[in-house]
Amino acid sequence: MKEMMAGFQQQLATVTKENHALKEASRSQYTTDFLTVHRLKIKLREEAEALWQLEPEEKRLIKRWFRKSEENHMEKDRFIHHFVDSNLEKSLKIKEND
Repeated sequence: MKEMMAGFQQQLATVTKENHALKEASRSQYTTDFLTVHRLKIKLREEAEALWQLEPEEKRLIKRWFRKSEENHMEKDRFIHHFVDSNLEKSLKIKEND
């Protein structure tokens, strides 16, 4: 009986170590994937910012009566969000192929 218990304890210790190693590998992969997506989103936002500057002034600026025209931040945010959403999947596929 003592030999069987020692064998079970040894198997339990081995399985526990393997489980811990799998969790670490999974956590590491999740972190890597998260950082990859985050970096791609930052890059896409920068591209969207540059494209926003190429839009016509009628779309980019809000005219004020007695003040200088100012940037339409709501439209800018909508433009950037749409650009990132529409290009993220394609950028991820390109990143995976690299």
